Amino acid sequence: MIESRASGNEGSDWAVAVDAARQLLDLLHRENDALARQDVEAIERLASEKLGAVDHLQACGAEQLLAAHPELAPAATLRDLLTQINAANETNGIYIAHRMRTVERELAIIHGAFETGAPAEVYGRDGARQEGARSRQITQA
Repeated sequence: MIESRASGNEGSDWAVAVDAARQLLDLLHRENDALARQDVEAIERLASEKLGAVDHLQACGAEQLLAAHPELAPAATLRDLLTQINAANETNGIYIAHRMRTVERELAIIHGAFETGAPAEVYGRDGARQEGARSRQITQA
């Protein structure tokens, strides 16, 4: 794209950069939907697509265009899209972090390392319930 800027095709450079930003934003919205549905296959596929979309946006020279011509009308559109991209990515990241904490807490409960009211000995290392240990504790009480 650098060559096309030098040859006077800045309008098409802006169009390509704006289109790349819109595609990335669309991917982030689809990722959010997949996260809400807990669709692991879609999340994995979209993560790969998202990396490609980020690479494409960078290859389009969006940052260079904004730095060189911040006063042009397409710059406002591109800045707005980049702001939306950052917000959507942050939202998805927060959702992922929350889900990871929830899973970690659930795993801790399964392994008896979390305050559940049940003694840790009730659960084995594999997460299986130790019925014998539970019976002993009840009879000892």
